[in-house]
Amino acid sequence: MLEDFQNSKMMHDLQVVAAAGGPWPWVFAFIGAILGTLVIKAILKALSPRLTYITSKTTRQLDDILAKCLMKTKSWVIFIWIFIPILHAMGADDRVLSFGKAVLVFATAFQIAIWGLFAIHRWKENYLKKKTGTNPSTVSAMGIITTVLQGTLIVALLLISLSNLGVNIGALLAGLGVGGIAVALAAQNILGDMFASLSIVLDKPFEVGDFITVGPQMGTVENIGIKTTRVRSLSGEELVFSNRDLLDSRIQNFKRMWKRRVPLRFSVPHTTPLPIVRQIPGWITEIVKQQKDIELERSHLDALGTSSVEFEFVYWVQNPDFNAHMDIKQNILWGIQEKLQSQNVRLALPGQSLYVESLPEVVEKTYAENTPSDPKKIPSGPALDH
Repeated sequence: MLEDFQNSKMMHDLQVVAAAGGPWPWVFAFIGAILGTLVIKAILKALSPRLTYITSKTTRQLDDILAKCLMKTKSWVIFIWIFIPILHAMGADDRVLSFGKAVLVFATAFQIAIWGLFAIHRWKENYLKKKTGTNPSTVSAMGIITTVLQGTLIVALLLISLSNLGVNIGALLAGLGVGGIAVALAAQNILGDMFASLSIVLDKPFEVGDFITVGPQMGTVENIGIKTTRVRSLSGEELVFSNRDLLDSRIQNFKRMWKRRVPLRFSVPHTTPLPIVRQIPGWITEIVKQQKDIELERSHLDALGTSSVEFEFVYWVQNPDFNAHMDIKQNILWGIQEKLQSQNVRLALPGQSLYVESLPEVVEKTYAENTPSDPKKIPSGPALDH
């Protein structure tokens, strides 16, 4: 098709006019480029309402971005796209064509940069709107991502333009590579924290407002910055974590807890009658089931300790709120204490009992001789030391 156009009568007439010399080749090329620009802009303007209607009826972001990019095509770029090929087809001077080629390359790169920057900005807005909201930390991190993408696009277009103009960009790329390595080595800690911040924003192991535990430290996340994350501890002070160190640690996120598992243990003395011991798991079951938003998992005699009989029961609190969990736990412990006291069962105290089957005869004789038969005669106070 291109060969047919070049061999057409219109192109033959243009070449005849160009061969005649004078200003007429430029006049015809200029008029043709203006007419072509006006026609293309009129077509785009006529399509604009239709494209807006189509993109409003679809949820695909790509359709919306393509339509909006099409509307951002510059008129002077369209003019250059038409004007330079007309000059080339008319057989203009080599110096003019060489200059025209440079203008065409940079105009095309400029227009592609406009499309690309708009597409990146539009993606950022859609991502923040649908995924992350308007959190300041997220907006800041997304700003870094878009800045890096936009910078990469501009550098790539510049290098491609220079390559199309015959510039050897091999040495330039090598220099950029070496310089990039040097910068990366010098700023590896900062870059590590920055990429860790991006990982936190995109992967979202926690968000602002979440209650997290990192090793022995715990608190509520207040800010996710470029280098550090700030957490407000339970005792009131601010904890500052490096983003990279934070991701290298094990993080417990309590805000995403959907229900809480609570194990409790208590023990009674070995002297507790066996029928009472058999009834205790049932008592616990009744006490736990009286609470709201709770599910009993099990209630058992767990072990026979050295000085007590040990029981363990486990239940699930459907409400993950810590205060609600503590209220339920308090009510259960009160119920257990009340039930044991009503049955004259005491809780086991930590300690050991020593049972002596028999004493040596000398010890028994000494004890009998020094123990008065009348309790009233037992000495008290300092007299016991003699």
